[in-house]
Amino acid sequence: MDTTGAAAGDLQGVTRDLLEEWGVVAARIRPVVLALAAGRWHTIGDLVRDHGVSRRTVERLAAALDPWIEQQGGRLRVRDQERAAVLAEWTPPACAATAPQDVERTMADLMRGLPPSDRGLDHVPATPATAVRRAHFLAETFDLAGASVLCLGDHDLTSLALAQLCPAAEIAAVDVDERLLGYIGRVAEERGWRVRPLFADLRVEVPPSVREACDLLFTDPPYTPAGAHLFLVRGLAALRRRDASRAVFCYGYGERQPALGLKAQAEYHRLHLLAEAILPGFNRYAGAEALGAASSLYVCRPTRRTWAALARARPVDPRIYSQGESAETSRLEPLPQPLVERVRRATGEDRPLLVGERWLPDLAARCETLALARYLEDVRARGGRPPFTGPPHGGVVAVDLHPHFGGYLPRLLLTAAARRLVAVVSAEVAAELLGGPLAALVGVRYRAAHVPGEPSLVVADRLDAEPEDRVGRTLHRLLDRPAATLGSAWREALIGAMAAEGRTLTKNGARAAIAATATGRLYGRCHLSELPLDRLCNLAEEVASSLESL
Repeated sequence: MDTTGAAAGDLQGVTRDLLEEWGVVAARIRPVVLALAAGRWHTIGDLVRDHGVSRRTVERLAAALDPWIEQQGGRLRVRDQERAAVLAEWTPPACAATAPQDVERTMADLMRGLPPSDRGLDHVPATPATAVRRAHFLAETFDLAGASVLCLGDHDLTSLALAQLCPAAEIAAVDVDERLLGYIGRVAEERGWRVRPLFADLRVEVPPSVREACDLLFTDPPYTPAGAHLFLVRGLAALRRRDASRAVFCYGYGERQPALGLKAQAEYHRLHLLAEAILPGFNRYAGAEALGAASSLYVCRPTRRTWAALARARPVDPRIYSQGESAETSRLEPLPQPLVERVRRATGEDRPLLVGERWLPDLAARCETLALARYLEDVRARGGRPPFTGPPHGGVVAVDLHPHFGGYLPRLLLTAAARRLVAVVSAEVAAELLGGPLAALVGVRYRAAHVPGEPSLVVADRLDAEPEDRVGRTLHRLLDRPAATLGSAWREALIGAMAAEGRTLTKNGARAAIAATATGRLYGRCHLSELPLDRLCNLAEEVASSLESL
């Protein structure tokens, strides 16, 4: 421990350093410091026995606080003149004073408003009491004031329960279900809760804005070994690489199926996670009778070997669920030859860039191929600021999004640099994109057409000319910066729009205009592709609002 702050008599600095070091598990050391500041004398051994903290940790705390400690016959306490200051610095921040029964009633009401469960995503809702029990456990076990908490998959609305009890926590809820993201976003905005819904299909990626940025992970994954592995890998990739990070997850299996439980436990052992607690029967469900309508809660600590294990994690198979077209037992076959021929005709080229895993081997051998995750990374990493010095994959691109990844179609059309993009999607996805409220936003960047069939094709040709209207021009400039965060791209687009009108706009002025919009406040540090669909649909209106405020 660097005690430079202590030597200078900076109690606040030492406190800040210790709490930063311990992060969300600072609750382990708070009682030790508060005991020293309570006025009674303690030996090191007393503090170890009373609080269950190792001698090494107690000695390090005493050393860090040494300028404010007095000693007598091997006993310690904080000096009288500093006692009040230490107590003030170390008293834990209070959680919301909401009665548990009130939170449970609120959660019961909110769960009644949930979109219908999607069995293809293994949705089995937890009870309202379980959501509240989870939130209380997290709030009481971890220091969450100012912490970044990630709820990975949140059909049980754990994020909303936690937001009520820990209003100072920064909570992100990641899901692939656009209906659920929209619902969480509306509820959080209406009630003033700090929850940010983010879109991602974990079979492809974890959202860029949360990578190595979170202090605590909570997830209730699909109860298949592949599902548990994937959600843990993605969740761990979102944690800060530090000793204080923690992963809390759920898993259940029938009492006569121990092999299923062993397979799941093997996944977290393979990732070198230390199980600090396993609480049986913690979660209860309205269904899942094969599991006894219950599952256990696991509290795990990443180790140094965890991060190396993440780098070796096996490629992701999209079949991670227990039922539906993404079930573990479903078949994953190459695209049929007639469909490939339709794609070839639509691209107008024999050798387009192929994105996806199911292209026929003979075609893939002739063309450059990329996984969808890699293609998204390239777009974000090398999109840069126009004019492009070398646009990422600026030629003709064919993307297979059917049947698993249709949610990425609008994200690709808002960020890709392809001159022509041909996407294989379901007819439903194509109709929603081209006939829905997102069509106008996509139309700023691409002219898209639907080639009917099942699956269908969406053929999109890049529009390089800026729209003539003021809002359209600003949106065009915003979308031309896929490598930037939304706040940065939006800021530069506003500055450019004002410059075109002969006006000067400062960066701070642009930031203020953006912060006056709901999407700008909540998603400024995110990439455009992370925004839920309802936010994307409102983006043109909010950009117009930011322009009008200048």
